Amino acid sequence: MALSSKASEFLKKTNGTADPLPEEERPLPQLFMDFAEVQSLVMPKQLIEDYLPENSLVALIGESGAGKTFLALDMACCIATGHQWHGRDVEPGTVLYFIAEGRMAFFSRAMAWQQNHQQIPASRLQTSTKIPNLLSVDETKLFIADAKKLWEPPSLVVIDTLARHFGSGDENTSKDMNLFIQNCDRIREAFECCVLVVHHLGKDSSRGARGANNFRCALDAEFVLKKKEDVLTVTCTKSKDLQPPAPINLNLKTVSVKDCLHHSGKPVNSKILVGF
Repeated sequence: MALSSKASEFLKKTNGTADPLPEEERPLPQLFMDFAEVQSLVMPKQLIEDYLPENSLVALIGESGAGKTFLALDMACCIATGHQWHGRDVEPGTVLYFIAEGRMAFFSRAMAWQQNHQQIPASRLQTSTKIPNLLSVDETKLFIADAKKLWEPPSLVVIDTLARHFGSGDENTSKDMNLFIQNCDRIREAFECCVLVVHHLGKDSSRGARGANNFRCALDAEFVLKKKEDVLTVTCTKSKDLQPPAPINLNLKTVSVKDCLHHSGKPVNSKILVGF
């Protein structure tokens, strides 16, 4: 390969001692890749076609009570089983779900999904037993070490919600939000998985997610969820690498969960998402 004029000039200034080794013997850089390597890269797999690429940071944003957990759980169950997500192809894999509130409601919803779709393999849907502080590097590393004991690496990690996994941090400061983003990246890089963060809209919903804007800047994709009666509308408001999908409407359908009983002995009712 011919040297550029800049490289030739550099060698003259250093009397030719700057790079005495022939090209094939030079040590390869560890923090860079050349364009030939870049061209060999392929687009990442999509856990849910057009929605959740692997090795990504994605957010699901909505007001309180908008059905965010219903949607995140619906996606998680489809990935855990390989079941199509409302007509979209799915890449099956293990899901780790961080539950911070409404644990029993979460399980009744999962049972309702299973009853109306298909059996969820027990090892494929793992739920947290504590609420880790994802501003803490130590707690994040502890989670990663524990997750490495699973029978297969997770494809999807759901953090529901950002606020409940933010410790005593301030969502409105870039410093604390950067700590959260960095720890999400640690999880993502450890498993090359999709990290899906469930988060709230701010007081002014037109301005998007609550808190510091560097969270949105770090995202590979963002979806905003709005609810009117029992109809959920999912709109893609950011997509770095994929063509943004058109908004989709889903209906919250009430079902009776046969294997989940109230303390009175009556069946528990829950809801599942269905298309129109």
